[in-house]
Amino acid sequence: MGIFNKIFKGILFMQNIKKYLLVFALIASFASSLLAKRPKIVHAIKQGDLELVKELISKNKGLLLTKDSIKYVSSNTSLLHRTIYNRKPEILEYLLQEFKNNNIDINNWVDTDGRNAAFYAVYDADYTSLEILIEYGFDLNVKRKCTDYDGNITEESIYEAAPFGHGTDNSRIKCCNLLLKNGVRHNFSNGDLDSFTEYDSKEILEIAKKGMSVPSKIRYALWRLLCYLTDDKK
Repeated sequence: MGIFNKIFKGILFMQNIKKYLLVFALIASFASSLLAKRPKIVHAIKQGDLELVKELISKNKGLLLTKDSIKYVSSNTSLLHRTIYNRKPEILEYLLQEFKNNNIDINNWVDTDGRNAAFYAVYDADYTSLEILIEYGFDLNVKRKCTDYDGNITEESIYEAAPFGHGTDNSRIKCCNLLLKNGVRHNFSNGDLDSFTEYDSKEILEIAKKGMSVPSKIRYALWRLLCYLTDDKK
């Protein structure tokens, strides 16, 4: 009986192994199908493989128009969005040169959130990528169309993203200054300006005020005076 019992257990063990192998094969097949749906050039950009990107585009210029989706971020993203999102400045410079050589206008390429590639660079305080975009003549005054809380369509300046973006104070300050130097202006609300002082950097507040019109600066000064007098009475 002991021998038969061992044989029986061995058969059960082999059957379980087959089940596990089948499940593994199904998972591998599913993962492979997902990878197949994503263009090879997108994987090359994510890996920072400039030579492979060059090779793929040299064989098919149509790849320059590839649209993708960035998980948890947005869809309808161009190769520029992807390159900046993954912080690959060398690939970014190569792509911009290719777009220029092939007379492809990229300024109005936006994702489903209405952001062009420069918004990504500014919001991530990616000074290097922003500098490259400017060098290649990227239009920084393209405004993002978005919907406010009341459902109204509004326009958002790229400069709005700079003080609130990711990164260190220093990197955001550099991006703010670079935008102002290249003619980008925006009239922040009084609340926005105060948040720079309360939660952020006073230096960013001063830079933000530089980009405002004179009437807006006067309005803010009066508003601050009113707040001061009101607080003083309390």
